[in-house]
Amino acid sequence: MKLKEGNHMLINLVSILLMGVFIYALVVNFRRGNFAYSFVMYVGAIIFYANFYHNLSRDWAFWLMLVMLLVSIALAIYFIYRAIECQNNRHHYWGAVALSGLTVLLVLLFNLLL
Repeated sequence: MKLKEGNHMLINLVSILLMGVFIYALVVNFRRGNFAYSFVMYVGAIIFYANFYHNLSRDWAFWLMLVMLLVSIALAIYFIYRAIECQNNRHHYWGAVALSGLTVLLVLLFNLLL
């Protein structure tokens, strides 16, 4: 069954909105030190990003991939900085390093597969 153009646009808008909500929740939970919730929010953002990316034309997909690569690198740097900043007997902050590594890995995976 083929979607009408209006439904296709609605799906893209919902994907963008939910991706933004998940990214916001990721940052809020990360600042509070809730790394398990941050990881779940990160996975949710990636799912809606992939849904949005899948529906784009090739030209738009390339530019979106480039922007998301830069955002992911910035996010990884922020996570690593936060982990290094909070070393005083709070080893759970090193979960941020694992999350940043996962960020870079998933972006590279998207670049290779998509």
